[in-house]
Amino acid sequence: MIFTDDSIIRLRVKGNGKVHKARLWVYVRGGPGPPLVVFDFSRDRSKKRPLDFLDGYRAYVHGDAYSVYNELFRLEWVIEASCWVHTHRKFEEAASSRPQKATEVLTRIAQLCKIEAECNEIAPEQRRNVREQRSRPILDGIFKRIEELKAIDYALNQRQALYRYLDDGRLKLDNNTAENAIPPLALDRKNWLFASSERGSRATALFLGLIRSWHHKPSDHSPRGIASRSVEAHAEGRTRTYQSSGGNHLIPSVLLDYVKEQKLQYPHHAPS
Repeated sequence: MIFTDDSIIRLRVKGNGKVHKARLWVYVRGGPGPPLVVFDFSRDRSKKRPLDFLDGYRAYVHGDAYSVYNELFRLEWVIEASCWVHTHRKFEEAASSRPQKATEVLTRIAQLCKIEAECNEIAPEQRRNVREQRSRPILDGIFKRIEELKAIDYALNQRQALYRYLDDGRLKLDNNTAENAIPPLALDRKNWLFASSERGSRATALFLGLIRSWHHKPSDHSPRGIASRSVEAHAEGRTRTYQSSGGNHLIPSVLLDYVKEQKLQYPHHAPS
């Protein structure tokens, strides 16, 4: 499974010196073991970006229901898992105008989060059983109440994807895995105002991913050592590029291999 999100990177346009809002997309490998983090640069926020990057991928994708992912989730072999944290925010926004109704649903969402905290350390199959027994009735109650109140179209439109985490114990209640990979980029932007070229932006994407991956799985090797070996690996052909409408994109082989593996198998639960 993969968690994904995106953020702004300021790119200086060659020739006129203006600064353009380009994007860095983050993809985080889920499942057992430390996450593998990869950033992908693009000049725009086109729907083609995740389609190009995840071409042929067959598994779960955690996202935030932003429309840029619509084309990706229309593919029958990509299964959307939505984010309850985003849903929670929608009800928080509604609390100012409908405090009693919104608070009722927020309380039930908090119950879901409590269950997740309690079963965080158990095996995925056990977690799935706990969710089925304890979380599903709460979810049913939430959506029954939302329908009665005719509240928050966001939640109703995402109903199937918001239930999705019940299907597999490896899935999560939220998309925080991807969102938590973004803050280092925001911190970096305080140290440099913009990228001066697309090449520099892609280099930033590559090394941000390497350093974040190292952060999740520290070893005897420093981020500098990982970066040096990655450059050596690229020179020896152990990193690869893929072609898209935006040009060449340098991606560590390990993630491309992971995406390739998913082409050969579907998730345990096919989309309904």
